[in-house]
Amino acid sequence: MYKRQSIVGRIPSTVVVSKAQQLCEDYVVESLRRGIDPQTPVVDGQWVRRWRVERGVSFRKPNRKWKVPKVVLLERCQIFWSNVFRVRAFIRAKFGYDPALWNFDQSPYHMNEAGSKETGTFALRGQPVVVLKEGHAATRSRWTMNTMCISDFDDANTHGGGGIQGDEAAPTVVGMLPPLELMFKAQGCQLEHRLQASIPADAPWLSVTTSPKGSYREEHVLAYLERHLEPWSGHRRWRILVTDAYSAHMGDNIRRLAWHRGYIVILHGGGTTGVMQVNDTDLHQHLRRMWRNSQCLALTTRMHKPR
Repeated sequence: MYKRQSIVGRIPSTVVVSKAQQLCEDYVVESLRRGIDPQTPVVDGQWVRRWRVERGVSFRKPNRKWKVPKVVLLERCQIFWSNVFRVRAFIRAKFGYDPALWNFDQSPYHMNEAGSKETGTFALRGQPVVVLKEGHAATRSRWTMNTMCISDFDDANTHGGGGIQGDEAAPTVVGMLPPLELMFKAQGCQLEHRLQASIPADAPWLSVTTSPKGSYREEHVLAYLERHLEPWSGHRRWRILVTDAYSAHMGDNIRRLAWHRGYIVILHGGGTTGVMQVNDTDLHQHLRRMWRNSQCLALTTRMHKPR
């Protein structure tokens, strides 16, 4: 078994070649000083590949990156858990039920996600030049998806039906999905109006919006919450609204709006979302892969259509 080791930084294969050549030079100098005939290998790309196989070395890209020291990470995780446990314990003692957790977060995507991630092509082995025709601007054109993860299944499907008792137990909307909003980069409101008009009437959980930068600011977060947070009623249960420590999420206006609608805001500590936030750990990567695969499939289908 391989022992877990810490990676100190990004090291491309060219750096390995340079370091190996330096070691060879030091070895030759020391051998000549001692009167020994030096035997050195030819250090090139082929040598690096053989060395990787022999030593079990991989130049994989990092798939886990820490934003804060481990001590700070554990401390902030403990603070978040304590806040959630306190609110849940109070609501259970006061009202007799466990509140559902609603967790929203934004994630950036690109119009050409495959190009932005440098996805491989389908080429013949040994081909010296791999020609690719694509809209390069689309690999930099960004849009944002705002997702919501809900801890309670009934709450996610009815948006509050699980908290109604007696004859009023029937949910107002049956089969609803968690809120989803797409933000595109545009000036003015003309594109936003056209996009909103294209949303089907039976999809109230879906919304679209625009902004000059294609990313969320506090005013956009407020509009999103006003659009998708269910208004407070005496029959509905309290809920916990969880989000990360992003400046657009931390304003008093966000907390005030959530409170008036029966949601208690609790923030993830900075640097902890990669290990704690459900949207990041279990949703966004799958959605990004599906978006990239659907783009590639649509492109290949279009290329093979008869003209």
